[in-house]
Amino acid sequence: MTEQDTGEPLPAYDTFPRVIPEDGSRLASLCERFDRLKADAEEAASRFEACKAAIKVELAGMHPGSLRVVLTSPALTRAQEMVYVSQMRLDTKKLKAVDPGTYCLYARPSGSWQLRGVK
Repeated sequence: MTEQDTGEPLPAYDTFPRVIPEDGSRLASLCERFDRLKADAEEAASRFEACKAAIKVELAGMHPGSLRVVLTSPALTRAQEMVYVSQMRLDTKKLKAVDPGTYCLYARPSGSWQLRGVK
């Protein structure tokens, strides 16, 4: 829609297409559910992470120092394991500052489609 369609001035950021879903459209239906589902998902993710953290505390307390502990329970559809995972990470900011040529040699562009709130 445009300014003529809504009677409202378009925001300054609106240099890209602005979509207002038509009543009864699939997009309108998705928009109606979006905020509620997002809030529900964030709450569920928070509860799930808290549960995982609590399980790790319990397992670590039962077997301190163990690098792998397997948990089986009739309440779980699949056995779970708490395992220590060692990893190396590359400090790309430091590499770029210290040796920009090597950084440029191995850096590659990437991207993804994201749906996020407009600032």
